[in-house]
Amino acid sequence: MRISPIFDRVLVEKIAAPEKIGSFYIPDGAKDPSQLCLVVEVGTGRNIDAPGAYEADGGEGVGSWVVHVQRPAMLVKPGDKVLIGKYSGSEVELNGKTLFILREDEILAIVHEDAAEQVPADEAEAVA
Repeated sequence: MRISPIFDRVLVEKIAAPEKIGSFYIPDGAKDPSQLCLVVEVGTGRNIDAPGAYEADGGEGVGSWVVHVQRPAMLVKPGDKVLIGKYSGSEVELNGKTLFILREDEILAIVHEDAAEQVPADEAEAVA
């Protein structure tokens, strides 16, 4: 079975928290729910109704209001690593895996592991 989220929904799988940090093992009771997730599937995007426009119909003075629907592209894609809130989304069991379905706006950040160490804006200006 396969799940395809609709509209601005995202299907994610939580990535396990590390068993140890450095040479210290983390006991099970001290582990928090992981907020780091892997995006498995994304929906098509959210419908946004743009302001309507009055379009005249021929020369008889009769027209109609037309609403133009826009669908912005999703910011995340399958394979991205993201941070979500601790209690975000709805839990779904699929093929023995625990997945979560949440809205795109519940995603807090996209994790870029290959990026260089990020420097706060104030320090970057001082260096330049």
